[in-house]
Amino acid sequence: MSVEFPTVNTDADGDGIDDGDDNCPNVANATQTDTDNDGEGDACDTDDDGDGVADASDNCPLVSNSGQADFDGDGLGDVCDSDDDNDGISDENDNNDNSVTDPIVNIDGCSSGVDNEVFSNGTTMMDLINGCLASANNHGQFVSCVNQLANQWKAAGLITNQQKNAIGNCASSSNLP
Repeated sequence: MSVEFPTVNTDADGDGIDDGDDNCPNVANATQTDTDNDGEGDACDTDDDGDGVADASDNCPLVSNSGQADFDGDGLGDVCDSDDDNDGISDENDNNDNSVTDPIVNIDGCSSGVDNEVFSNGTTMMDLINGCLASANNHGQFVSCVNQLANQWKAAGLITNQQKNAIGNCASSSNLP
């Protein structure tokens, strides 16, 4: 006569998942979430996204981003950050999700004292000035382009005549390009 013994299932962590099927048998994790599919549940995995950066120092612990890019320096990795440049415009609606968001228009070390406005499309005044820099072949073209922008901003009521002159003076005194 043979005696059959019932199979005993164990659940050391009490999460309702038998240890043999539990991806983290010593830490309760009833959902069995395993973000990086490495067989180790997130509850006990020190690198949930498998990017080689430990969760404790990972700026985006659930999305792989081994480079840890964080354009705006807010501690949230760009791959997880819905506003990479922290300009208040979500990346999906931002024409420039890496805007220059310095608070003051600053041209080659010259502070104009003018607030660096963020436009509704996410572009800033400094982004447009940098566009002048990128397209100018010489200093005169750069200064002319910046002055055209400043005139447009004044005409739109965004800046005063004094602020327009301050921006123009900074462009003129710069060593750009």
